[in-house]
Amino acid sequence: MFRLILFPCSVLFGLTLLLYVAPRSHTSAGISAAALVMCLSEIVLGILPATYGWIRRAHSIFAYLMGVAMFVLAVLFAQIQSGLVGWAEYTLAVVMALLFVAMMVNRPRFIIYELAYIYLSHLSIVLIAISG
Repeated sequence: MFRLILFPCSVLFGLTLLLYVAPRSHTSAGISAAALVMCLSEIVLGILPATYGWIRRAHSIFAYLMGVAMFVLAVLFAQIQSGLVGWAEYTLAVVMALLFVAMMVNRPRFIIYELAYIYLSHLSIVLIAISG
């Protein structure tokens, strides 16, 4: 089920970022690059489950790439917005950084922090998209 949802979501977020958010920004190259890394990584993650051997390693590499791209996007969004939306984006980026630390420190609860991280990233994308 997770993989079935991952593909359309990554495509929709990618299209929103590449066709709507990036063209309206002075950091469009950075947003476009991070969006492509995030979306392609999500698609690869949907194809490669975290099973064993090289597939597990590849899954981990693309998961970290996706996470870095998500964080970079949140920071870039914070830089292109002012006022309340800018502060909200900075806050999301800080909380995402704290969640990443929690993922590394508290491995038994990794999935809880990972899901919160992903949801905050998606909130960041929605916030920048609706703020114009």
